[in-house]
Amino acid sequence: MTQSKNRKFDYTLLTALFLLVITGLVILYSTSAYNGDVKFHDSFYYLKKQVFATLLGIAGMFVVANMDYHVWRHFAVLGYLTAILLSVAVLFIGDEINGSKRWLSLGPLSFQPSEFAKVAL
Repeated sequence: MTQSKNRKFDYTLLTALFLLVITGLVILYSTSAYNGDVKFHDSFYYLKKQVFATLLGIAGMFVVANMDYHVWRHFAVLGYLTAILLSVAVLFIGDEINGSKRWLSLGPLSFQPSEFAKVAL
């Protein structure tokens, strides 16, 4: 069985996705413009951050969509062990926010290992 290099996307799904993303960005701006203006003197502060993250996510989506998913099978055990290690690390070096430890900080980046565990498992 040969795989076609000419893969096609589901354009209906992509259209729905982009409509939801644009709607989300409009809602984000409408709810955060005042707060961004007061705190950062830029009503587009939160929108700019989210647009950057959205563009990274869309680029990642197209990269992953063009990958052979069978490649990830070789990294399954490593991903599982990393998820466990990060989950345990939260107990010792996690950031406490609102009375609970859920986040790990790596310089300017912070993330929840539970989210990584959902992807890895």
